[in-house]
Amino acid sequence: MISLSMQSYVKSKYLEFSKHEGSQHIAGEFAILKLVELVERFQVTSILEIGLGIGTLPDAILNYFKRDIAYVGTEANAFCLKSLKKNLSSEIYQRLSIFETV
Repeated sequence: MISLSMQSYVKSKYLEFSKHEGSQHIAGEFAILKLVELVERFQVTSILEIGLGIGTLPDAILNYFKRDIAYVGTEANAFCLKSLKKNLSSEIYQRLSIFETV
């Protein structure tokens, strides 16, 4: 069940990331909400994201859930790799395992 606080949180994260350069390709608010809901419902402990982009999903998920979640992702784009460092707090960035693909 989606709580009002979860919806508000996701909306704020979506609005935050929609202001960043490169945001024309971020996940939509509905997609972010569904992913956060699934992580909660199934008590997910590890995530693999193919193409981290500018960091919308890892930021939304790792900031919402304070428990330990192993978050692994790939990213080959130089702009996105720079954006991840810029857009994520150092705490969230350090929790990510990033594999630069070629």
